[in-house]
Amino acid sequence: MTVRSEPKRIHLMPSPPITFVIPAYGQWPRTRACLESIAAHVPADQCEVVLVDDCSPDGTVQEASLLGPVLFGERFALLTSEKNRGFATAVNRGARHARGTQLFLLNNDTLLTSNPIPPCLDLLESDPDLAGVGPMLVYADGPDARIQHLGVAVAYGLKCVHLYALFPASHPVARRRRRLQVITAAALCMDRELFLAHGGLHEGFINGMEDIDLCARLAHAGYHFAVSPDAVVVHAEHASSGRFDKEAANDALLHRRAAGLLAPDMAALAAKDGYVLRLTPWLDPHLLPAPERLATLDAAATAEPDAIFLRLEDEPCWPLGYDRLEAAFRNNRDWSRALAAAVRRSAFLPSLDAFHAILELAQKAGDASRAEEASRRIHEIRRRLARPERLRETARNAMFQAREAEDAGLAGALRIWFAEASGTSRPDYGR
Repeated sequence: MTVRSEPKRIHLMPSPPITFVIPAYGQWPRTRACLESIAAHVPADQCEVVLVDDCSPDGTVQEASLLGPVLFGERFALLTSEKNRGFATAVNRGARHARGTQLFLLNNDTLLTSNPIPPCLDLLESDPDLAGVGPMLVYADGPDARIQHLGVAVAYGLKCVHLYALFPASHPVARRRRRLQVITAAALCMDRELFLAHGGLHEGFINGMEDIDLCARLAHAGYHFAVSPDAVVVHAEHASSGRFDKEAANDALLHRRAAGLLAPDMAALAAKDGYVLRLTPWLDPHLLPAPERLATLDAAATAEPDAIFLRLEDEPCWPLGYDRLEAAFRNNRDWSRALAAAVRRSAFLPSLDAFHAILELAQKAGDASRAEEASRRIHEIRRRLARPERLRETARNAMFQAREAEDAGLAGALRIWFAEASGTSRPDYGR
């Protein structure tokens, strides 16, 4: 990793101390709700708001030009475009226009439920090696909230996943502070000068992976990122239409720009919370409780669905728990609840059998959309498994990376993968 030579940053508290930069393309009702949530929770002297409209096809410009000044007065700016130029360009334009020393990049499909500025700035100011801090993102507010984003973990190569996605927001893992290489730009607080000095978001990406690229460049320069558990924002993930239309092109560009800039960290991050990394046959990462924790859970297993459900809330990655829960609902011919259990299992413990179970149960429950989604996933998994040499090459590269990084957790997961792929009890690295 390259050690940066630039000086440590000293943060002051200008007026306003922070600028919310919100890119928008259509979906005015979501943008309006986002703006109203900022006005409701952030004191007037703490922020300004720059809304960057990317040639919306609806009435966003007209509506925002009226609502913005009502909510924020002179602290509101609306930037418009005659052409849709994409997320990265909109964010960069807003950052250049901002007056605040700090930026708070915020998607327009987010809702503030409290003021995220103090906890994010406190954490950012506490560590000069932090390039940025984000709030914990959840799917919905309330006691049943589930984690959407608690930071991004790098399994191997550029294989990035949201750490602890769908865990209850009240779970102990949500309270741990971690040094991360990557966090999402859906809600990101960072120094404006630092953002601009490193080129902002690369505008070659089309609505995807810009944040991974930015974080990879900053991580390579010696910085880290963090998520503050004391700041929570609701995010309607993937609400934008066409969100994945350019996924293949974005992925190719990311590999050209960021290959070698990130080190694997998922196994090490998980180990601190009592989990071990495992890989599906198609090399997707997932977590299991550490062996001693798993043995304790299995020994205390009960056949009562309510008790199993509560234990799965405490430990969402418990295989036997899903076995027992799904079996109980199947025995009662409660296909909808059996389907719900199978779907949750697939989120934490993906396998081809799990998706086949979803397909079967969705058909019995009359859930056509869920059955269609399961069929699509099964087709995609079989397509990937039909290229074993490509999988083995990816695994060999990951093993090389694990050894270079001295990542015992990733190396152990890969040894298990090679052994299972070769059908033996001994790892076969294909040499």
